[in-house]
Amino acid sequence: MAPSPTNFSRQVQRQSGCFAILVATLTLLAATHLPATVIIDTPAWPTGQIIPAIEIGNGNPQAQSFTLPSGSDYVFESITMELLRDQGRSGGDGMLDPYLDTRTFDIFLYNDADGLPGSQVGIISSANSYAAIKPAGTYDRQNYTFATQDEIHLTADSTYWIVVTMEKQTAPGYLSSTSIYWYSAIPFGYTGVAADGPLDYAWYDSGAGEWISSPGFTARFTVTARETVIPEPASWGMIISLCWLVIVICLRRKPIADIR
Repeated sequence: MAPSPTNFSRQVQRQSGCFAILVATLTLLAATHLPATVIIDTPAWPTGQIIPAIEIGNGNPQAQSFTLPSGSDYVFESITMELLRDQGRSGGDGMLDPYLDTRTFDIFLYNDADGLPGSQVGIISSANSYAAIKPAGTYDRQNYTFATQDEIHLTADSTYWIVVTMEKQTAPGYLSSTSIYWYSAIPFGYTGVAADGPLDYAWYDSGAGEWISSPGFTARFTVTARETVIPEPASWGMIISLCWLVIVICLRRKPIADIR
C-alpha cells in the first residue's frame, strides 16, 4: 500500500536532512584551496626610463626562477610579465613582414636541476600571439597576464623556473623582427611569500644545448597561486564525526506504516 501523506512527508524531511549534512561534509572536504594570492612580485621601473631587458626569440629560451619557502603548497594561477616587441619592420618595399601574425610564444614551468631549469612540469600558456604584444616605437613596455592552462602544483621549499620560448619565422627578404623583450625589475622591494628566496635568471644556449646562468638580472613578473590547505587534526575529527552522523541518521529511519 502507498504510504500516508504524513509518513511520506516525514520521510522526505529525513532524507533532506541526510542530504544537507552530506553536502556540508563534502563541502568541507572540497574546500582545500584558498583564493589566489601573490606569491612573488618584482616591482617595475618608472615609465620612460631606459632599463635592461632580455631578448626572447631566435630560438633562445629565457628563464626566471622563484623559490617557495617551507610551509604551504600552492596551485599555480597566473603570471604577469612586462613585455615589449620589436616594431613590425619590413623589407625595402615597406610592406609588413607577412609572418607577423603567425608567430607565437609559449610559457612553461620547469623544476630546478642544480640551479638551472630542469624538466617541464606544466604549460602556463601556449600559442600566445606575438602580434598582440605592443610594438616598440609606438608604445612603451606593458604588463601582460597569462592564466595557466594546466593545474600545476607547487611544492613548498622548492625552486621553479618560468621558461619562455619563441620560434623565429621570417619571410625571405624581410628583416628579422621576431623578438619580444622581457624587462628587468627594480632589484629590491620584492613582495609575496617567495620574496626572500633566490631569484635567478638563465638563458638557453642552443649551440651548446645547455642552460647558462645569468646572475645579476631579475625580470619584472608577478605570480599568483592558490594555497593548498591541509585540514588540521581537529578539522579531520569534525569531518569524520559528520560522516558518522550521516550514516547514523540514514540507518535509523523508521519504517513507514502502511494504510490498511
